[in-house]
Amino acid sequence: MRWRPFLLIIAIAALSLLPTGCLKNNKVSGSVIIAGGTREYAQTAAAGAELPRSLSKLAVNNQRDLSEWVIPNELIVRYAFSEALTLAEAAAQPLSGARVSRSQSPGMALFSFPDHATASAARQRMQAIPGVIAIEPNYLVRTLSIGALQPLQPLQPQLQPLQPLTQNFTAARAATKAIPANLWNLSRIRVPGAWDITSGDSEITVAIIDTGFKLDHPALQGQWTDFKYDYVMKDTDPSVDNPAGANASHGTHVAGIVAAAALDLPVVGIAPQIRLMPLRVLNDNGDGSLLAIQDAIYDAVDNGADIINMSLGTFNNDLLDAAIEYAYNRGVLLVAASGNGAEDNEPVLYPACHPCVIAVGAVDANDKRALFSNFGPEIAVVAPGTEYYSSPQDCHGILSTIVKPDGTPGYGYLSGTSMAAPHVSALAALLASAGISDPDALRSWIQETAIDRGASGKDNEYGFGRIDALSAVALPFARVSLRAAPSGVTAAGPLAVNLDASFQFPHCPDGQWLLTVWIDSNFDQAINTGDYYGESRTLITIPGTNNDLLLAAGRIP
Repeated sequence: MRWRPFLLIIAIAALSLLPTGCLKNNKVSGSVIIAGGTREYAQTAAAGAELPRSLSKLAVNNQRDLSEWVIPNELIVRYAFSEALTLAEAAAQPLSGARVSRSQSPGMALFSFPDHATASAARQRMQAIPGVIAIEPNYLVRTLSIGALQPLQPLQPQLQPLQPLTQNFTAARAATKAIPANLWNLSRIRVPGAWDITSGDSEITVAIIDTGFKLDHPALQGQWTDFKYDYVMKDTDPSVDNPAGANASHGTHVAGIVAAAALDLPVVGIAPQIRLMPLRVLNDNGDGSLLAIQDAIYDAVDNGADIINMSLGTFNNDLLDAAIEYAYNRGVLLVAASGNGAEDNEPVLYPACHPCVIAVGAVDANDKRALFSNFGPEIAVVAPGTEYYSSPQDCHGILSTIVKPDGTPGYGYLSGTSMAAPHVSALAALLASAGISDPDALRSWIQETAIDRGASGKDNEYGFGRIDALSAVALPFARVSLRAAPSGVTAAGPLAVNLDASFQFPHCPDGQWLLTVWIDSNFDQAINTGDYYGESRTLITIPGTNNDLLLAAGRIP
């Protein structure tokens, strides 16, 4: 046992050679929140902060009852080569059937027949043709608004015109820009704060796949892309045909939520500086077919859309899968409404339930899931879809642009997950305008910065939570630093935050430091008006226990 003292001496010597701090707690970690109000308010906001949540994968429920959604006497024929299509056309002709359209998707065509008997006979004949892969029904797609359109009354006392925003819109102007009470949905998701960083970029395009549009609406006429198409009438004018139709205003209303221009008008879109691609796939009553939507998705991608909004749905099938994956693989984000049939136990509709699509549910002005909003594991996030809703006869919706029954432009309220989805598409457009283009990154920032609602963590009713535009747009640019006080000299950082708003400095220098967070809203590399800034209330001591700190940033007035 004489060797034990010798080993102890060696161990002590070895420890003395280790770098200073290895046995000390020199780590600093925590999370960042983007608080409302000033930087002083932000210092006190951390105690009651609502934090975003972690990411999890979406599930897809493929068990759907499709019977109510089948378009009678129409068949979609999938074929392997053109000769099979020719033989299918020949088989349909004696039964008074005809090919109505041929999809842009390779190997798919739509046939129409006069009645159920001829359609059934044609199916049997076509199934025997070599090269015919499958024959299936064509499915009806519908808009996802609920309740009657409520026109804006001219003398509503709460409404004040908005001051114009221009391409020279600055953070300083955002500070003085008041949002009228009628546009509570913009305030709820903190859009004015997001405008400190960006109100959009004309290089970013959101395709609106919907009903027809009031193209000459004063709030929209300067927002359209050159490419426009009507898949109902098969021409290049996607205007409303019958303004008295039950859903004639739907597409115009959705478009206004996304990008109504910021002029001296009653409404403004969430991303007023971006461009809109109007693609009409539904008639003025709000009905259409999946093949038209499929072609619209392909065209949207090929003509430069960055984001595709689909405020429509049907029961789950796979007819849009190829088009959805075509868009996703080319860097285009897809957003869709979850559906309005929750009171009838309806599941999340297609295409929202596809894993490459962001499924959006609706909440009311109290951040409660709207009674109509379909829910399930596919829900990614929720957004404002109604102010209040008790029934289709007793509800008050989201204010946006409309076409009046006499064909003139106007403003009015609609409720539905159709109205919630464009909030998310517009938020994605703001993020894309700020330089985040990858669809997975867009989805992650939108989900991770959502405010938790309902059961803790991701749940079937609210998904990751209600979207928060300010946090989503600001946090990618948040930088955390350790600084000397009062000199401000940086000791560690600046460090970007993680997707869940967390940060960690693994090795920090000994001493007392000020922990700061800064979002350079106007990208001028100087801390000034319009930026978001926050700092720890007291100096932190290193080494020491500095884990799970909460750092709140407020706007510098």
